[in-house]
Amino acid sequence: DNLGISPPQKAVLFSEGTAEPKEDRRANMEKRSSPLEDEDIDFVDHYSLRTPSCEVRFQKALVRVYPQRYSQLLIEERFQLDDGRSVRCLDKNDNVKKREFTVKRMSDVTFGLLLLRLTYTLASLFVVGYLFVFALNLLLYVILGIVTELGLTSDAPANVGLAIGSILSLGCYVHGLSSTLVIAISFVSDTWGGHQLMRKMSPASNVTTDWIAFLVYIGIPLFVGACALFNGNDDWYQILLLTWFGCILFLSALYALAVVYFEIKACVALTREIDAKYEDQRFGDGKGVRGLLHRAILLRQVNRWSGSKHVSYIARGNIISKNSVRDHQFKNKKALSEKYDLLARIGFALAKPDFKGAVTVLDEPVQIYAIDEARGIMPVTTGYSWSLEKVYCRNRQQRRIAVVKGPGAITKSQARSNFACAIVGKVLILFAVSSFLSWSLELSPFVVLIASLLIIIFFCLGLRRDYALFKNYRKIHHFKNSAFEDAVLTLRSKALSVIGKEEEEEQSDDDDEENGQSEGLYNVKETYRVTRPKLWLCWVFFALEITIGFLIPFIIFMASGFWSIGFLFLLLSLFSGLRHYLNAPMLLQELGTLDLVAQPSSENQAGGCVRIGRGVVSGKEDSEKKWTEMHRISEIVGTISQARSRKLLNAVFVFFAIVLLALLGLAGATGDQSEENADPTTLLSDFKYEGHPDIRYPTCNVDVFVPHGISPASFDYAFASQVAYKGSLTAQAELDTWFGVEGFAVYNGAIVDEFKRDFNYVGSRTEYRLIEFPLIPGLAVVVVRGTSNAFDALTDLQIWGAASLLQMLRFALPFGDAWTPILHRLAGFMRVLENSRLTETAFYRETTEFVEFVKEGGNYTTLHITGHSLGGGLAIISGAQTGIPAIAISGPNAQISRLTLEPPVTKAVVNSLTFNIIPQRDLVPMIDDRGILFQEIECNAPLNDAIGCHSIGRSVCQLLFACGSTALTGTRPIPCYCHDDFGFPKPIATGNRTYEDACSADANRR
Repeated sequence: DNLGISPPQKAVLFSEGTAEPKEDRRANMEKRSSPLEDEDIDFVDHYSLRTPSCEVRFQKALVRVYPQRYSQLLIEERFQLDDGRSVRCLDKNDNVKKREFTVKRMSDVTFGLLLLRLTYTLASLFVVGYLFVFALNLLLYVILGIVTELGLTSDAPANVGLAIGSILSLGCYVHGLSSTLVIAISFVSDTWGGHQLMRKMSPASNVTTDWIAFLVYIGIPLFVGACALFNGNDDWYQILLLTWFGCILFLSALYALAVVYFEIKACVALTREIDAKYEDQRFGDGKGVRGLLHRAILLRQVNRWSGSKHVSYIARGNIISKNSVRDHQFKNKKALSEKYDLLARIGFALAKPDFKGAVTVLDEPVQIYAIDEARGIMPVTTGYSWSLEKVYCRNRQQRRIAVVKGPGAITKSQARSNFACAIVGKVLILFAVSSFLSWSLELSPFVVLIASLLIIIFFCLGLRRDYALFKNYRKIHHFKNSAFEDAVLTLRSKALSVIGKEEEEEQSDDDDEENGQSEGLYNVKETYRVTRPKLWLCWVFFALEITIGFLIPFIIFMASGFWSIGFLFLLLSLFSGLRHYLNAPMLLQELGTLDLVAQPSSENQAGGCVRIGRGVVSGKEDSEKKWTEMHRISEIVGTISQARSRKLLNAVFVFFAIVLLALLGLAGATGDQSEENADPTTLLSDFKYEGHPDIRYPTCNVDVFVPHGISPASFDYAFASQVAYKGSLTAQAELDTWFGVEGFAVYNGAIVDEFKRDFNYVGSRTEYRLIEFPLIPGLAVVVVRGTSNAFDALTDLQIWGAASLLQMLRFALPFGDAWTPILHRLAGFMRVLENSRLTETAFYRETTEFVEFVKEGGNYTTLHITGHSLGGGLAIISGAQTGIPAIAISGPNAQISRLTLEPPVTKAVVNSLTFNIIPQRDLVPMIDDRGILFQEIECNAPLNDAIGCHSIGRSVCQLLFACGSTALTGTRPIPCYCHDDFGFPKPIATGNRTYEDACSADANRR
């Protein structure tokens, strides 16, 4: 905080930096021979401070205490006597030569406090992360609902009305979810800061608020966990975590409600004062609830749909000045850019009489103030506070002051580093991204070079502001560029010439220098309203927003029986709608000051003066109350309502929705295309792999599930999963070749057709087959096809979206593994988002019912289920639900998602009946947590091949190569692609043909 001292008659400390010249202050001090009385000293606190200051008298010395987050600033009054001594208190005979204020910083933190707050913060961060996962999953289910209602899951008639309602609801969902998460993020920040904002918003005292936080974060969870231990409950840790999670979630909800309440309260106060700017009351009189809503909605619509002009400039000025930054007369103020936004250009066109004057072009542009300007915040960068990290990570949209001359000025090396950092940072990011793309996509160096040069030129054009700051500093200090800087500036000039722009001429500086004053460069961006829609047009826009964005989707949801989605949509709409239309930040942009929020009831208060101006509140009785009110709304508006994270979250949600909609469009365009028309696999029966003794897997024979002495090989399940992608005739021929005996493994298509007909699954997108083994009575295997088109990818997201997002949350958070015991329950909570029709069309429901149908037929004593990728995941789920062994190859797991299934499955069943073969570096089987039965196998794909390890063909070859191609039922043939496509060694010939001749001859015959 910037603190200055005013004349000695009223020693007032401001945070805006205004101060009496040092010489005058010293002269006035020397006239005094005795200290000021306590009541003559007036400390004034700006609302940007964390807490109000307090005055302490210790050993007759006056000390002012300013609490910081983990320290304290102490301003101590001292007196310099004529004899040269400096004392904190005076005797009767002491003669004061000069009075001084010493500023100290003292640590106010212990390791225990940091550890406690870190625990609080990490727990809060996990809850907020879960809300983020919940939001993404909500968007996923909304878009999957569109898939279902459009009839893409089956041949059932499409419900176009419900699909349209889901599409129209996306905007409200995105806006509402991002607004909610911004408040949740601020809750985490406030927790790390010691609940300072929560204290300001709580109607209870600080002591009560701290006790509530203690009970939420420690007291209640530990008490519940201890009670579970006393009861002998083995799941006591789960109970403790669930209680902890629920308590924090409840406290964060109260925090969000308080934020919205004070936002609306500030909006009401500012709405009543808008007449100070619009004296003709064109926005209504603002009286009563109806008048306030009328005015607030109109102002919000005007702010939203008006056209603006954006001016950006670098200006020079003195840091010490009687004028505020807003009224300061800058030297060399020259616009770097001046542009009109799209709404302004449209407004100029609509202002013509042909359009009946729908838009008004303002005679005088109206300035729209920045939020930081209204809060009175403009950071100052000095040579002492400068750091390279701050330069690189600064908010480039924020107004800033850089001290370039006088005390505390930025040095030449720091100024050069500012400009160099802007260049080096962009180049390094470009270089890192280009190298990764070149490695992963195997692009040619020439293509990477050309693309890099184009992007470098684009970056150079974007260095205007950094270059302007550097040029002004160079002009002030008259120093020459380095060779590197000259090269960069030359490149920039050439880039400007390519696009037809001219280099700006340097402006001469003939002003006299003001000795003894610090001079700064002001980085300023200003916005002016140049067009404004007519009021009737504002009401038209408002009606369209409410009707299309809220009423139509809500009515469709409720009429279709989607109560959970409709109710959640209603809550989000009301929550975000109130914040959108009763918008305090928008009013601050109009008024340009927060002072109206805390206007006193009268100009004179008993017991002392009350002064409100540019964020300063003082007064003997009501100053703390007014300071609290201004600080509270300043923090809410600055760090929550207009937080930069809101735009980032909006971008994330919009990108997520676009990706899902693109998959939806691709699924609709491609339909159910698969690999059924793929070329047959060339299998060599006179070649073999003997097995690698060093990497032979203990599960090469999967005999744990199979009775009667049968020991099927793991590559048999893998090959059966591979041929599931192909047409029935091709797959049957390859099965005959694989087992070496025609009719050893036979597809029973009749039973699949019978099931689909009897259970109304005709036209379903789920693909599965039943393989019988006539030579082994009672044995059959259900084979489920894996992901082969865009719609299958959407199905993957439907089943495992919540689990995969929770896994990423656990990975991203420190000590995230501590929450693993309750992840399956948190995933189960998200079932509330899934409507009944979406559950009914889930792929695993059909495969599970088919397995039950086959079991009830009584023709098979030993029934297994297998599949690859999505098919493997469905096999794990259906096997666990029906109680039959499941052997998956590269399948997603089911430990976290087990409670999201219908019916749910238990951890014990997943651990005892499911087996997953997992290639190294394969991303798909990393989804969800594994059961205890799995086998990792090698993967010889290049490291830059992200999906190479997921290939079912590569897994078949790896198992053949490592285990050997000989099984109890005979020797399996070797696919030619093992060597030709996947780089495995050539198999060993058991006949007279060479490998090349065999592959060529068999391929030609096929």
